Amino acid sequence: TEIISIGRLKAGGGQFVNTAADNNIIEQCTFDNWGLRSEPKGSTKSSTCISVGEENEKGKFTGTIIRNNTFLNGPYKEYGYNAAVKVFNSVTMENNLFFGGQECMEVKYGNCTIRSNIIHHFSGYNILANRSGCNNLYESNVVYDVRPIDKQSSAQGFMIWDAGNTVYRNNLIYDCAQTGLILGKQTVTSNT
Repeated sequence: TEIISIGRLKAGGGQFVNTAADNNIIEQCTFDNWGLRSEPKGSTKSSTCISVGEENEKGKFTGTIIRNNTFLNGPYKEYGYNAAVKVFNSVTMENNLFFGGQECMEVKYGNCTIRSNIIHHFSGYNILANRSGCNNLYESNVVYDVRPIDKQSSAQGFMIWDAGNTVYRNNLIYDCAQTGLILGKQTVTSNT
């Protein structure tokens, strides 16, 4: 299955794309105004712009490529769980621009390459989150201007949770409330 698009997609919440198949390509798209808005503090509702599979399909699909896309005007300084991209299968994400939102990438599977992405003006917990994904590569990404929604919340460039054999190389993270947060068991190589 291939999704090769050049265009502008706009919506007020929910999910644009679910790549529940092998060998998807999402390329040269602009995703504007994605994610839930006006959720009350403590809300557990979630949304995502692109989901590479679902939680119960981890490892089922391979070969998704997300590259040269622009993600604009996500739910900045909003409550709930709103991620630009949620990953439950192997993926390559490269050369994307993420401007404005709550959470950016939530990687919950291994064998992923996250390379040369620019991410800024985010307010959530998971900007680049490696959550139980092994054998991943995070390389040459730029993350800046990450600020929590309120004084009780946390926001950081990287969140690492159970990241066995994951490499972080040549990433630039600055002007963030925290550079990184390491929560679980890891085998990590880093020169971020």
